[in-house]
Amino acid sequence: MAMRSIFEDWAADTGISKWTLTGTTREGKSVEVQGCDFYTSRAGKVIRKDSYWKISD
Repeated sequence: MAMRSIFEDWAADTGISKWTLTGTTREGKSVEVQGCDFYTSRAGKVIRKDSYWKISD
């Protein structure tokens, strides 16, 4: 499995990252998952992370 971050940005207390995860199932089928994470921080620490992803056929 490999994960590649495509884009990251922070503004004030909000951050976003866009990423792609690729791999192979036990059955030998290739899988690609695209997703993004939204972060909320306070006092320099992440206090919330929401992840959204889609598995491509």
